[in-house]
Amino acid sequence: MALQLVRMDGQGLQTLYCSYTEQFGLGSIEWSPDQKTVAFMDGNIDLLELATGHLQVLLLEPTTGIWASPATWLDDAHIYMTSFVPYSDAPPQSLYVLDTAKGAHQQVSDLTKVFDYSGYCLSFDSSVDNSKLFVSTCHATRGPGISPTQQGPGTIIAEPALGGSQTTAYTNPTLAITTVREISNITMLLLIQNLTGDTSHNGLWKMNLDDTGLIRLSTAGAGQMSSLNGTSQFPWSNISRDASMYALEISSNNGTTEALLIGSLGGTSPSTFATVSHTVGGVSIVGWTTM
Repeated sequence: MALQLVRMDGQGLQTLYCSYTEQFGLGSIEWSPDQKTVAFMDGNIDLLELATGHLQVLLLEPTTGIWASPATWLDDAHIYMTSFVPYSDAPPQSLYVLDTAKGAHQQVSDLTKVFDYSGYCLSFDSSVDNSKLFVSTCHATRGPGISPTQQGPGTIIAEPALGGSQTTAYTNPTLAITTVREISNITMLLLIQNLTGDTSHNGLWKMNLDDTGLIRLSTAGAGQMSSLNGTSQFPWSNISRDASMYALEISSNNGTTEALLIGSLGGTSPSTFATVSHTVGGVSIVGWTTM
């Protein structure tokens, strides 16, 4: 596997890194906000300087206990990490921060825990000014021979970006809030996706950070699941550069079709611009450009 870089016009393809690790493989690739470094998982957690090609082993893979993978950058020095127990059926664990300023060959014990959790329904995002962390949770179960459940209570917690005192930004006793993304200094997107119980509210919603102005943007019908960008959490990953439109992926529960939609953040019905059958392949949101 290789990490490559190419211009938006398809020119200038270059290989930045080649992976020879068979255990995990190259993944969890996250580009820093200043676009100078890339963090990724390849057994260890590595940091690559794009201008010089210098590769630094930032976090050493542990021999026992939990492990963590990069999820998104908070700023140019801090990376949010989601933890897990390798080779187990345990659900995802807590949320941590990796401080790149601490240098190379850090241990898991050097990570800062910012949210304590163990479960299958966890999403988070930092505020646009990097001062706050928003974390959403819901009640979800899954396992071998068990039909997955996902329902309320759904809660969004707010706290300082590097951890601290927590407050409840929003809660609903019956709805599963599965994804939260802040898109401006006053607004966030949230996905509601109940697998059991009341499914009539499933879809994408917009809400002010002060728990006001809740507006429905899309509706997920029977057998449909909604998702935002799965690999990047920056605002441009899901909304247009002028902050007027959003992009959303819709798939059937059994994965027979996938579709990409765009809609207005003002609340008008979205329109489909791409549909793919599973026999052909898949489609995913990459992000909004300035072109």
